[in-house]
Amino acid sequence: MGGTNLAMQIKVCHIAHQTWPSVCGSVSRLENILAAQKKAGVDVFVISSPFQVGETLKDIELNNGVKYYRCNSSGSGGVKNSRTLLERIKRGFSIFSYTKKIFDICKREAPDVIHAHATFFMGIPALIVGAVLRKPVVYEMRSTWEEDVSGGVFIGLQRRLIKFLEYFTGKRSGLIFFVSKGIMRHYYERDPDNYKIIYNAVSAPGCRQETNGSSMRLHSFGYVGSVVSYEGLEVLVEAVALLLKCRRDFQVHIYGEGDARKGVVALAEKLGVADLIEFHGRIEFSEIQSAYAAIDTIVLPRRDLPITQKVAGLKPVEAFSYQKLVLAADVGGMRELFVDKVHGYFFTPEDPEALSALMSLVIDKKVNAEEVVGRAFEYYKERFTLESMGGQYVSSYRKVLEK
Repeated sequence: MGGTNLAMQIKVCHIAHQTWPSVCGSVSRLENILAAQKKAGVDVFVISSPFQVGETLKDIELNNGVKYYRCNSSGSGGVKNSRTLLERIKRGFSIFSYTKKIFDICKREAPDVIHAHATFFMGIPALIVGAVLRKPVVYEMRSTWEEDVSGGVFIGLQRRLIKFLEYFTGKRSGLIFFVSKGIMRHYYERDPDNYKIIYNAVSAPGCRQETNGSSMRLHSFGYVGSVVSYEGLEVLVEAVALLLKCRRDFQVHIYGEGDARKGVVALAEKLGVADLIEFHGRIEFSEIQSAYAAIDTIVLPRRDLPITQKVAGLKPVEAFSYQKLVLAADVGGMRELFVDKVHGYFFTPEDPEALSALMSLVIDKKVNAEEVVGRAFEYYKERFTLESMGGQYVSSYRKVLEK
């Protein structure tokens, strides 16, 4: 039987901590999963967490043809990692009413598979409902989120407890999805019995995004994504300041918003490069193509941190799909996704001098940019399309349904 025909018979309930209309990496991942599965013929719907507000006050909302069940209550406090221990205990009690809502929805919708996305607050209710309704449960782990937990007392103990609960939730599930090998190794020293690593994927742009202008125009470097500390955009600003000492034939565009933006802007002003770096702020999904059209080379200057060593992100894959040259910090999450000088170029993390030197080589056309970009685009088409992602999920669902 063909994969698509079988997929038409599969209905999947996705239970997620953060969903549309929020804007963040985990939501982008979920939206791509839903799009990929819909392409493969899977019938999908979403149950959001008690902490996720909707676009309206309705109990059920539609986005891109997908039904979202809302379970939030007033005073939930939204989604954030910085909380006191007492706040976390109070929120923990809402797991009981949330489990009941999931049960009622799943009993009515009758999915074939329940797909819970980290955190364990989604996974444990899914396991309970799955056991009662006799539905297979799969669990998706995509970050080391307990390392970002802050606020309150006994932080070390809280983080160890959360890590154990994540491990336990995955262990009790029929299959675990990981976004990278680094995430798997963070939670499991040995390979779990049933797992599948599915990297991030993006939909192909309608056409190649060429930058505009004459051959004499400035070379345009850029970044598109969240402006947060671990992305290391301060390193890019410092590299620009070093490069400015010997040349001015370039410009930088930074698209995105985040809690590190104010500091990055202040650093640019302090180092006297604010006129070379244009901060565009938050952009909507519909504006991403125009953002890439303004950029020749994507720079991903991630810091050398546990999370960047373990998480294989979306940004290089997205850049490959737009046929842009990628300069990335040499951290584990990047190395897992592509090969240096084959699909892009690495530089030493948190080293502005190394980045500045590489940027200068790019401007002077002393790297094989066209050849590397071509290989990266073919690599994207082979491994990181929505069609590829959808097929991997369908085959994994088949595996748990055949047990």
